[in-house]
Amino acid sequence: MKTMRLTLLLAFVSFATMSFADEGPGRRDLPVKISLEKARTIPSFETEMLQQLTTDFLSEEKSGFYYARVRYRNNTYVVYGTLKEWHLFFCLSRWNVANPGFGVHPDFTN
Repeated sequence: MKTMRLTLLLAFVSFATMSFADEGPGRRDLPVKISLEKARTIPSFETEMLQQLTTDFLSEEKSGFYYARVRYRNNTYVVYGTLKEWHLFFCLSRWNVANPGFGVHPDFTN
């Protein structure tokens, strides 16, 4: 009888600890890396980027890629691109929002 009580007690404790094992400081979602070129092909993602980003992160000059974090549909994306790509993104996006239906800004046709 003592062995059965001990076994039941151990089973209860083990099930209780297993049920609380998932709860804790939430899981960390790893951000998804995506290029700016690929991000521009998704219209709703491009709109979300315009709402969340400013040009502040482009203020320091450096070689290589510039990174920006964007939250989209409960996921975090790290969008990367060169300085020229980011400048074209902000200029073209503002032009297209201000002048829908006119297509590409004449200064960026090349």
